[in-house]
Amino acid sequence: FRDGFLPYLGPPVKECFEELKKVFTPDVIFTHCRHDLHQDHRLVCELTWNTFRNHLILEYEIPKYDADLRSPNFFVPLSDAQARKKVNSLMRYFTTQQNKQWFSEDLFYGLMRLRATEAASPSRYAEAFCCRKVLLGTAN
Repeated sequence: FRDGFLPYLGPPVKECFEELKKVFTPDVIFTHCRHDLHQDHRLVCELTWNTFRNHLILEYEIPKYDADLRSPNFFVPLSDAQARKKVNSLMRYFTTQQNKQWFSEDLFYGLMRLRATEAASPSRYAEAFCCRKVLLGTAN
């Protein structure tokens, strides 16, 4: 799909989501934050919740110009090696973003350090998400 045009292509995008639902049943789904200011990201989040409403969905944050970072409520401690792997992967696979001033290793490490502090993480780094609902355990 063409960048920036997802909201104008609603039905075909929704069909892709419905096809995904037929192929697998994930334990956890990662998607954009519902408050993301990029229109494509917001639509992907909305369709994720619409399609997979009975799954654990974690909304990740993307630091960028729009200043749309929120107050996350779900934290995952990361080891130094995991943080390094995350940053290396971001730099390797998101080449379309590398020309952006905000897209830098130090920004990603800094955000993970901040989130570790907020979470009182036992490690130096943490990943942070917004979680609207979570169901723990079973009622037996």
